[in-house]
Parts: sequence; C-alpha cells; structure tokens
Amino acid sequence: MDAIDRRVFAQPDRAAVQEAVIAAVEADPERFLAAYAADPNHYGGRYVAADAFKDTFWQFRASRETRDRYNTPVHNAAAVLAAEQFSRMLQDTSDAARDTAIFLTGMPGAGKTSVVMGAGFPENTRVLFEGQMHSAGPAIRKIQAALDAGVHPVIIAVHVTPEVALRRTFQRFDEYGRGASIALMATIQSGLPAGLEQIRDVFGDRVGLTVLDNRHAGHHRALNGWQHLNQLHQEGNHERISQRLRAELELHRSQDRISDACYRQANGEAPLGPAPRLAREGHGYDQRDVDQSALSRGSGEADQVARRPARAVAFESIAEADALVMRISGHRDRRFRHRDRSFRRIVTGPRFGPS
Repeated sequence: MDAIDRRVFAQPDRAAVQEAVIAAVEADPERFLAAYAADPNHYGGRYVAADAFKDTFWQFRASRETRDRYNTPVHNAAAVLAAEQFSRMLQDTSDAARDTAIFLTGMPGAGKTSVVMGAGFPENTRVLFEGQMHSAGPAIRKIQAALDAGVHPVIIAVHVTPEVALRRTFQRFDEYGRGASIALMATIQSGLPAGLEQIRDVFGDRVGLTVLDNRHAGHHRALNGWQHLNQLHQEGNHERISQRLRAELELHRSQDRISDACYRQANGEAPLGPAPRLAREGHGYDQRDVDQSALSRGSGEADQVARRPARAVAFESIAEADALVMRISGHRDRRFRHRDRSFRRIVTGPRFGPS
C-alpha cells in the first residue's frame, strides 16, 4: 500500500482526526478494505471511489457536521485505500467475463455516482474506478495497470454545465455534509480535456472514451470515441468557468438559498469551529475556533441553526445505514432515469467504438 501524505491544518481537531485516521489505516488497512468490500453498495469492492472510502472512518461518518469538517483531513487516507482496492480488483480473475475496467470522471456534482448506481453495476466490468483525470499522471498509471492485467480500459466522462454541478453540490452538502469548492470545480472541469488528451497521446485507441453529454435536460447523449473530446472544451477556460461558478454561488447567497456553512465550503474556506457536541462525542474542540466562528458570522449560534435547510435536519434524524444508501444512490430522481438506461447500454453493449 502507498504511503499516506499529510496535510497541514491550523485547527487542532482537524489535524488530530487526520493523524488518528492515518494511524488506524497504517496499523490495519485490511479492516478498512474488508468493511468497504462488505458494503453491498460497493458491489463486492468492484466499485472504487475515495469518497466512498471515507465512510469507513467513524470520525467522518458520525454526522453531517463531521462530514463537512473532516472531509479534507480524511481524504488522503481514503485515496490510498481506494488505490489499493483498485489494484486488488484488477487481479481478481475469478470471472473471465469481467474483461473491462471503467474509469469514471467528471467535475464534482456532475452526477457520476448516480449514473452508475442508477443503472446497476455492469456485469462485464472487473472494476469501476471513480476519480479525477485533470491531472493525468495517476490515471495513466492505473490505466497501464489495467492493460497489464489484461482488461480493456474505458473512460466515461460525465459532462454537465458548471452551474448545474454547483447546485448539485449544494444539495449534497445540505443533505449529506460533503460539498466542493468552486476553485476545485473550476480546476477539474477546465483541466479535464487536457488530462484526457495526455492519456490519449500515451495509449491511443487501446483506451476507449465515452462522453456523457448531460448538459441539457431531456437531451442526454452518449458520444463514443476520442473524436468527441472537444465537447469538454465548450464550458470555457479556467477563468471563464471560475467566473460562472462565482456568479452562481453569489446568486444563491444573495437570495439566501444556501446556508453560511454551505457558502464557506463552496468558497474554499475552512469549516467553522466544531460545536461542543462534537467534543463530547470524541472530536477535538478548540475555543479559538468558536470565537473566530462568532466573528465570521456576526450573529449568534441560534441564527446559524435557524438558517439550515430543513432537508439537513431531516437527514440527521434517519438511520446511518439509510443515510449511506441515500448518498450512494446519488439522490436520483425521475428526470435522470433515462440517462441511467443510456449508461447501461453503453457499458454492456459492444466495445466502445466511433460513433
């Protein structure tokens, strides 16, 4: 298993959670890998995603609040576990019909998870890895490993507009606690075409590409072949995408449609200090965070609670198992069911060829 890199956190509780999770994974990685594979939503461990691995850490999954505060501190440990799980699944030759490795990519909020989980896991797939490809290096290594294992690698890039993706991250934050910053979203969407071009230059037609163009409701298209890569350039460069995301974020804030906590995470700011309840439950607590939190809000704690969306309150009252199922299913609704059927045809049909 790869070494786990550490990040620097100014908040003592976030630093402590990172250290605790890394120590636990390094001491006994098999415990986390086994728990992950045992979850029926992971299809025996064949569906692999770092974000899904975060739910194996109690510090993260304890509540919506902890998922917001500790998302970044647990990320690197989850990513290393995901890479290990991917490697193990590639070596699983128990079913000869499973001859494909799918690499699912797209910006946060694109609907990647719902595309897969709504359609059902493709039977011919040995492993499906969900991750980012704007930085091509890690993806190139995984694709080469897939080829070395004798399976056919296929990239599926889910394409939506920045505005749609951002609104979906707001919903996920309200209901689950994990959002995405607009800076990261702009970097991923603007960099994805170049990352895929590097992959194409290395592997050529040994790797298939499908772009799921889901930008327009009711007009979703599956575009097979590298000739459709230019579709991903249509949202603009990094500066243009950043401007669009910023405008959408500020519009929601001005209309009081998102909470202060949601705005902070989308704006790339660290979460506000943990409430005393988190300290009682075993998480770190520092009064300096609370003092700074009050200064940032300019109002009392009661005001922050009152402004939280009703969906967030309802989410915290359901059972943990139900919460995990809701997250894995991607909060799918009827508008996207025809897209799910398209995905099933893609991954179970003939080899990905030009269209």
